[in-house]
Amino acid sequence: MRLHSRATLGALALVLGVSNAATAATVIPPPPVAACSPAPLPCTPARKIKLQLDFVHHRLSWKWSARNVVSFGQLSNPTLNRAGYDLCVYDASGALFMATGVPPGGVCSGRPCWRAKPWGYEYRSATGQSLGLTKIMLKVGHRADKLLVTGAGNSLPMPPTPPASSVTVQLVRSDDHTACWTSTAP
Repeated sequence: MRLHSRATLGALALVLGVSNAATAATVIPPPPVAACSPAPLPCTPARKIKLQLDFVHHRLSWKWSARNVVSFGQLSNPTLNRAGYDLCVYDASGALFMATGVPPGGVCSGRPCWRAKPWGYEYRSATGQSLGLTKIMLKVGHRADKLLVTGAGNSLPMPPTPPASSVTVQLVRSDDHTACWTSTAP
């Protein structure tokens, strides 16, 4: 995992709207996202993960893969307005650190945001119109299942500072919290 933060205490205090660095430890709570519970859910773990959180440029990338554990039934069908997906990030203590997500259906730049593919579903929004997420790929494969979430821009609800230690990331189907996938990164 790559965590980037170049914010000085003064800049952090400005972002938080406080006047001195002693009170800059206050954390801004993430926006409410329906599928993100206050603590991590028991979800299907990954065999391989890659997580990048860039706090300077407001970017995130999460890649999850495992062998033959995801089914089309678990994915629902976001093109038919059945289920959206939420990305929940928890700090080492299990507290919700960051939450973002996309609804089912929708139109992004004049085209459907979600598209059905032979291997699963894909969400694309060049502008990141839904809480900064630009791409979600839900892929059921013959050799490996893969999930990908990327986001960028100021509408991505990133906290002003990176977490102090490891994080747990979960992708949760908004209408069924048992359909979720998790990874932990140092």
